Amino acid sequence: MKQIGLKICRICGIYIIIDYSWIVFFPLLTYSMAETFFPEAHQGYSRLWCWLMGMTATMLTFVSILIHELAHSWVSIKRGIKITTIRLFIFGGMAETASEPKDGRDEFLIAIAGPAASILTGVLFVFAYISTMAYINPIPTIIQWVAVVNLALAFFNLAPGFPLDGGRILRAFLWDHFNDMARATRIVGRIGDALAIFLIVLGILQMIFSQNFLTGIWFVCIGFFTKQASGGAVHAVTMTTMHERTPRITVGQLMKKNPVTVDWLITVNQFAEDYLCKYFFTEFPVVNRNELIGIVTIAEVMAVTEKLRDFKQIRNIMIPLEQVVGVRPEDDVDSVFECMLETEAECVPVIEEGRFAGIILRRDVINYTKIKAALKN
Repeated sequence: MKQIGLKICRICGIYIIIDYSWIVFFPLLTYSMAETFFPEAHQGYSRLWCWLMGMTATMLTFVSILIHELAHSWVSIKRGIKITTIRLFIFGGMAETASEPKDGRDEFLIAIAGPAASILTGVLFVFAYISTMAYINPIPTIIQWVAVVNLALAFFNLAPGFPLDGGRILRAFLWDHFNDMARATRIVGRIGDALAIFLIVLGILQMIFSQNFLTGIWFVCIGFFTKQASGGAVHAVTMTTMHERTPRITVGQLMKKNPVTVDWLITVNQFAEDYLCKYFFTEFPVVNRNELIGIVTIAEVMAVTEKLRDFKQIRNIMIPLEQVVGVRPEDDVDSVFECMLETEAECVPVIEEGRFAGIILRRDVINYTKIKAALKN
């Protein structure tokens, strides 16, 4: 799937993408800080200082949202769910996954991770604010703002409406109660719609009766964003439910259960001669006493000069397991294939209950795709 937005970096194999809505968000938040918050907090400061403080506060807000989403992603990966990208929107972020949580427990742990990280970050900044109160401004004021942002981000996300984290937590409980993810999503989606309407109405009332146009606009925009995201999530689950009866191929049906592996202690030249030239693969799993510890590709070999290939071992050049995203045997092959195309991976390790179960090759998936297309036609 083509990602719309500005790709800024890659963290632990996850692409960080800024949605184009940040073109609106960054100057709007900076203006709010520079013209409202900081002038009221420090009336003796010049306008230039207030704008510099506003830009700094906005950047730290961006970092806070990123930390929130990275927490979701970290728990997702630990639960065996591949994270392809993190998209930062105008009012928050969203981690895009290659598969859905397998049960309510996974959903709960993933959803609660974001608010927990924001609360922890906020508490740390509270202590930092207390420690710097005696110092010259504007440092304490900016730290205070970041603390408030993180705590507000946590508690707002705990509201029980989809797609907020609170809505996902409620969906986890309903999922376990009904044993029906689609039904739970529809219920929480309706709550999300109600929350969105409430925010829109609240924003309009703010503008009419309090003459607080800036706050009112924020509430209205957040309401519309929540309504759109809630409807999109419910629609996605509905479409998934419609296709549940369609036969699908899982990773476990295509994976190689006894793949060729490379010992981490052999030299780069040995690897080139005994593996690359023998099996004609460009990627191999690396093991230490049958335990998967990473992946080595032809790109890492080409990066080593010819003089050093007899001295350097595979463990010196391999991609460590922490940077390798695995899949589960029950994952859908079509979703895995999309991820392989995005990352240009030749093979992906299959992890079952924490152990190395095999690999799935891109060429096998391509052959399956060709056969499926031929039968369909």
